Amino acid sequence: MFKIFWWDVKKHLKTVLILVGLGALAGLSKASVTPLIQRFFKHLEYPNTPEWVSNELVLIPVCIAFVWIFANLFRYLVNRGIYLISEKIALDLRQKLLSSYLKAPMSYFQNNTQNSGGLISHMLNDILVIQHGHSRVSDLLKEPVTLSFSLAYLLYLNWQFTLFLLATLPVSLIIISKFSKSLRGYSFTNQKSMEHLSTTLKETLDGSRIIKSYNLENHMKSRFEKQCQHFYSTKKKIITAEELSGPLSESLTAMIFSGILIYISDIIQSGGMSVGDFTTYIAGVFLCTDAAKKIQNAVVKLQQSLVGRTRIQSIFDQIEDSLPPEGHIEFPKNWNEIKFQDVSLQIGKKSILKNVSFTIKKGQKVALVGASGSGKTSLLNLLEKFMTPTSGEIFLDQTPIRAITNQSLRSSLALVSQDIFLFNESIKNNILFGRECSQAEIEKVSKLAQAHNFIKQKQDQYEENVGDFGQQLSGGEKQRISIARALLKDSPILLLDEPTSALDNFSEYEVQKALEELMKNKTSIIVAHKLSSIQKADLILVLEEGEIKERGTHQELIDHRGLYHKLYTSTLAQTRFTIPKRL
Repeated sequence: MFKIFWWDVKKHLKTVLILVGLGALAGLSKASVTPLIQRFFKHLEYPNTPEWVSNELVLIPVCIAFVWIFANLFRYLVNRGIYLISEKIALDLRQKLLSSYLKAPMSYFQNNTQNSGGLISHMLNDILVIQHGHSRVSDLLKEPVTLSFSLAYLLYLNWQFTLFLLATLPVSLIIISKFSKSLRGYSFTNQKSMEHLSTTLKETLDGSRIIKSYNLENHMKSRFEKQCQHFYSTKKKIITAEELSGPLSESLTAMIFSGILIYISDIIQSGGMSVGDFTTYIAGVFLCTDAAKKIQNAVVKLQQSLVGRTRIQSIFDQIEDSLPPEGHIEFPKNWNEIKFQDVSLQIGKKSILKNVSFTIKKGQKVALVGASGSGKTSLLNLLEKFMTPTSGEIFLDQTPIRAITNQSLRSSLALVSQDIFLFNESIKNNILFGRECSQAEIEKVSKLAQAHNFIKQKQDQYEENVGDFGQQLSGGEKQRISIARALLKDSPILLLDEPTSALDNFSEYEVQKALEELMKNKTSIIVAHKLSSIQKADLILVLEEGEIKERGTHQELIDHRGLYHKLYTSTLAQTRFTIPKRL
């Protein structure tokens, strides 16, 4: 447990060492009350009280008050310090987790059974549990000192009976051990349940349109209610274990305390102990039991925290294991060709690409066609290093792209996809995408992307907020903003992943005009669904089940009368009256 927590705490080591010292002072101050109480009662029993004793009868209570004030001051400083460190650790873990998500390859998300809702649950719920556990460390800095010194003083007062009390300690340890073990299991199940709740909630919010369209409200409600019940049942077990451990320990303490009263009453009656010593002993016992209870509660919370930390660490390890080696070469400015050489890709047990080889010359327009699932988009993902080939290599001239840094490679690629992602921000910020440009430059690329006119018609124009996923815009408007974004990036290689497949006829016409501007003087790789739009491509690759079945120009493939001819004639029959031949 402490090995894992050490990873989080070591960067705050200086502060922790100071807090350890303050915790020791807090515990020592608290424990010093017991001998002061004994001295006070001894003076009360002093016959014919002299003046110096009378003075101490006033001074000792004042000392007790000041000692308690100092103990509380040290406790405040320790608690505040630990809570601030726990907040910093939670913040560091969230930042580290987001960084891991950002650098994780696409294969991690595809192979992982957790969707975004489950990953968000790790970010929020698991780290919150870790934070609560860390915040209880303050008790482990103070209470062991109080327990140790109070116990030592009890041995001084009556070592025989104190040893008898210590003989009951294994019973308390067994109780703590049993509850800690069960809490680890319950906590894992409970945090997994919260993961499922987060997943369902996100799917309900993201899929609200489909849910309403298919009348799935009751289904989603029922699913969420079942998951809530499961979460509640596991939480109930955790609460039961947490709350039962205290009463059991306190019941054991009560039984011990009863024995103390019976034993000491006999000693007092026989003259073996004064009432003052008895009161002091009882005060020492209460300090010990209070300290032990707080230590027990801290250990219980840390057990739950350990489960959350282990789950988070497993994500770090999984992502780290899935990362390919980072390249070290910058993307060359003067390059001549991109070459796929015997590239294969397998995800899980499914073969996506099989020994794919082709070459793209600088400045060419290359189209990838084929049925859904034939591997077209996977080729783009490999080129952007979102995935790593199972075998084979992709070269930029003679340099493998795995040797090129991700940042410089992706800076040289501009992607326009059918799946357009817009942030819930202004149109201007969605075009900029983190870059710094003047308003004139933004408007220039917007005009080239056929977007300026519709943006000017918006109430706030370029400052208009697009809403979640760009829901305030039409499909054609969103696509033209994504093209403006790609124009502003001005990368030498352009990747078009079926950018017009989901558009109406007018929007498609406007978008294709924008794409013509985008592809000028660029090397373009076009994943095409509508084959009438790629007749001017320099090279067309026809894929089927992950293999290149045919390659050539449009006319060469038509004359070949093979798979491409069959695909082209079937799509042309459906779209001959609607799709302008632009590309």
